[in-house]
Amino acid sequence: MNIEEITGLNPTALVTVRVDWLKKKVTDARKGFALRILERKLAKIITVCNGHRAKNVARYAAPYGVLYPKAVALVEEFCTAYSVPEEDVYAQMPALAELKSWAVRPPNTGSAGRLLVYILGPVVALFIIGLASGWAQRIIHFGWALAHGAR
Repeated sequence: MNIEEITGLNPTALVTVRVDWLKKKVTDARKGFALRILERKLAKIITVCNGHRAKNVARYAAPYGVLYPKAVALVEEFCTAYSVPEEDVYAQMPALAELKSWAVRPPNTGSAGRLLVYILGPVVALFIIGLASGWAQRIIHFGWALAHGAR
């Protein structure tokens, strides 16, 4: 009698399942170690940025512009190596979003609005000056008429 007849299970399949289970455990352990290493490296970068902020280094200054790409590269490297979505890493580390706000200038979205203000501003100002001078002329004319007895 062999084992397959007694248990009804294929011993090769059991070994394959056991090996797959072990591979998953090893991969999960490596991923955990890599995540801790990533967290330590990012913590160092964040600490350096906080030091710059404590010394009143302005937003968008060169140190932040150098440190933020390093942090992004570390996150991308981890995510590609362990098939983790970058959104998950950024969700677990909100300090990266803060670092991005200090390093990357927001896109200039108000250029069309500014252009409109630059063009229409003087036009509106001249219109208001015209109205004011018209009203001033009427008031002066009314005062002159009162002073000289005209009705």
